[in-house]
Amino acid sequence: MWIGLVAPASSLQPRCERFARRSARLAMVVGFMLASACSRNVRTTGIPAVLEMVSARDLFEEGVWHAAKGDSLRAEQYLSAARDRGFPSNEVVPWLVAACVASSRYRAALAHAARHLRQHPSDSSVRLVVANIYDALGDFGNARIELQRIVEEDPKNALSHYRLGLLYEERFQAHELATRHLSMYRQLDPKGEHVAEVEAILAGFSTARAGGSIFHTLTDESSR
Repeated sequence: MWIGLVAPASSLQPRCERFARRSARLAMVVGFMLASACSRNVRTTGIPAVLEMVSARDLFEEGVWHAAKGDSLRAEQYLSAARDRGFPSNEVVPWLVAACVASSRYRAALAHAARHLRQHPSDSSVRLVVANIYDALGDFGNARIELQRIVEEDPKNALSHYRLGLLYEERFQAHELATRHLSMYRQLDPKGEHVAEVEAILAGFSTARAGGSIFHTLTDESSR
């Protein structure tokens, strides 16, 4: 099942090396702050209070470091703290959602994405991920709603046409609507990585039509 998240693997190695150095420094800073607070008998709740003294960027990079290393729970904590401290949501949320998906916490991923989309409703990349998560959960109706919203607001978003076409073909057996969106994908991205697959599906539809197969259709694409 394809979710479609974050950064290509080739970009993670240099990031991991850079964040490893920052992570070591941040651990030293937090440790020093805790020791200093205790020595002054400062009342504190521990790490959460100390993290208030750490910059939002350091929190973000620490979260990315843990996400890249597979520690998704700790990544979520740091990334959430970075977002709450004002680090740009469009940078935090892809990593935050990816961390939750990596540990199969899809509902948590949806909650983080929903909060972001309330403030940035036109962020089609995050909305596409939300649609794919709904698809993975078997909630095809909501997957359809999210994809339909993307193609309505951004008709030239080729990947969303592809995903919506597949959804209609695989989940709803609505072949006419599938044909419409898969054809649009091919038109918008004629050299795209999914073109061969799309052409095979469309060829199958043509063969079925020629053989007199009856297609199930959804008569009102906007009905939700």
